[in-house]
Amino acid sequence: MWHGTPILVVISILAYFCFLEQLLVAHNGFAALAISLPFSCILGLFSSLTTTSMVARRYVWIYAAIQFLFVVFFTHLFYRYLHLQAVISIILATFAGFGVGMIGNSIIIEVLRWRTMAPAQPRRAHRPPRVAQQQQPAPASGQPSGQPSAVGEGQRSATVDIENPAAPPA
Repeated sequence: MWHGTPILVVISILAYFCFLEQLLVAHNGFAALAISLPFSCILGLFSSLTTTSMVARRYVWIYAAIQFLFVVFFTHLFYRYLHLQAVISIILATFAGFGVGMIGNSIIIEVLRWRTMAPAQPRRAHRPPRVAQQQQPAPASGQPSGQPSAVGEGQRSATVDIENPAAPPA
């Protein structure tokens, strides 16, 4: 678990509380506090947990901010323009904002994986067929010619981790 998670939880709770209080105080007055306080605690905790579990450590704050903006957008949409009740608009906006954030994160990760895999595919097309490799003499390591060495096999199956790239050596 990331050491900055408690800080993210507190900041998320405060951000959601300020937003919900400003949204609801005009129509509900003092009752806005009774609505915004429990919802801000729940939203702050859930958003921090989903953020730290879905995103690489260096993108946590960016993802949390974008997720917050999605929740704010959908809450304004449901409460101000569609005139739903406050509690229902907050719940629907939470599902919509978190869902759009998670779907967007998944799409970005898949696109980045496809981009890293695309340059590797043309190289495979230029390799000689596997049958021609079996007719070559046995390698010096003593393995039969039909079985690839462990080094070659490991190089072919290696994948790049898009979310957590390897840190450069110090």
